[in-house]
Amino acid sequence: MNRKTEISERVLALIKAARDGDEDSVFQWLRGCRNEIDTCDDTHDKYNALHYAAEKGHLGVLKMLLLAGADVNYRSGDRIEDEGEITFQPGHTPLILAARYSRPEAAELLLSANADPHIRSEQSWTALHAAAVGGNLAVVENLLSMKVDHSVMSYGRHFDEELGWYFFNTPMHAAAANGKSDIVACLLKHGASPLECWIDKRTPIFYAAAEELQDNEFVESLSMAYLQAHHEAGAEPCYDPNDDDQIKCLNEEAANYLRYWRENIVRGLEQSVARKANPSS
Repeated sequence: MNRKTEISERVLALIKAARDGDEDSVFQWLRGCRNEIDTCDDTHDKYNALHYAAEKGHLGVLKMLLLAGADVNYRSGDRIEDEGEITFQPGHTPLILAARYSRPEAAELLLSANADPHIRSEQSWTALHAAAVGGNLAVVENLLSMKVDHSVMSYGRHFDEELGWYFFNTPMHAAAANGKSDIVACLLKHGASPLECWIDKRTPIFYAAAEELQDNEFVESLSMAYLQAHHEAGAEPCYDPNDDDQIKCLNEEAANYLRYWRENIVRGLEQSVARKANPSS
């Protein structure tokens, strides 16, 4: 069962002020005792004042809390007691929230205050995963400039009407599944592989093909990167239109598009890649 702690009214007042961006109230709170500055609320997310300020992008509040000694890497989460043993289920850092909700100035401020971009939350979700979903290119580029690993696999699952249950996998998967073509291009530029897959054996192009039914340019661009990577690896592209393991969970429209992608786009691009590799043939 969950071990619950009592949250003082004073702490709740700070958290509300931080969430609302009420700098005056935060300033007045910090004039008193600061030893509860990192205390989290009792909601499902277990966020503290810094988490909410980062999520909402309240820069003034962020600066005050950091100067007052708030832990820039404090992870939300819960301590679970089971048969006398207490384990911590880690949640998000303020940086992960700033990345997820597309707050580039907040993310930059947190990084300048020594926020660790490599911390993983539950299910190995990183700030780069969050930024890929949030879709802010500046945040992604900032994280990549700090040598954040773009191949980290997350084992979190998500349900989608098109895809059924699927894993988040790498930041590239997250960006492709959410139609963030500029993020995909940025990750490719920094060396991320379009061939990455985990236990579900789905590469990012699978999600792009299933989700971006109207954005052929995006799908074709990622397809070309996919095929070039296959060629460099000396492997044969996998585009079998009858591969039921890959398409059985899709609805009819998405499944038909994925078959079309395999039968037409991939075959055509494969020939283009082969011609570039052997221009005399």
